Amino acid sequence: MKISEAKFRITQKQKNLSQTVTITGNAKTSQGKTFVFEDERARVDGSYVLTSAMLANGHLAQKRTPFFNPMTIDWRVKYKKDGIPKTKYLGSSKHTVYVTLKKPLRKFAKLYLTPLHLATSNSGARDKVQALEKTWELFETKQITNWDSKPLYYYKSGHGFKDLACDDLSALLSMGKGQCDTFEKLFCATLSANGNSSELVVYLAR
Repeated sequence: MKISEAKFRITQKQKNLSQTVTITGNAKTSQGKTFVFEDERARVDGSYVLTSAMLANGHLAQKRTPFFNPMTIDWRVKYKKDGIPKTKYLGSSKHTVYVTLKKPLRKFAKLYLTPLHLATSNSGARDKVQALEKTWELFETKQITNWDSKPLYYYKSGHGFKDLACDDLSALLSMGKGQCDTFEKLFCATLSANGNSSELVVYLAR
């Protein structure tokens, strides 16, 4: 895992503070796995401390789709004031971490958070077949929710045909209601998030 950048605001300005400091983040997932992120040359920039990209000191042990909700990171800074080394606890941050099976396909213009959630929150898939099955388990309940646990309605009661997003995935995710076309796109986008390709097949009954 990698943190592209971390930014900390300096609330109490101090004189004779070193311009480079060490930022360390001790991370723990909801499953008890631990990681350490560290930048030994984070820079002081005005009222902020900015880090470069920080790689975790370990990697995910197995190829699967874990879902960390939350991953908590305890942050510390090591610096020198008047040449004397000091360490200060900066507090903790909580994060929701989605891990896809493979790199998402660029089938849609954007990778929305809800398809990412539906692709990985039912965690533990080891291959494309399991990823499909775990995604379908969430859809077949007919009680689909977005990343924030808010329901997504198929032909919501009291709303006419013209009130529903016909084929716009972003509209479905923002309004929380849609027709069959939008849910087809949602399912396709969810499969794409795990690197699974899909094809729409129309069956006309006679």
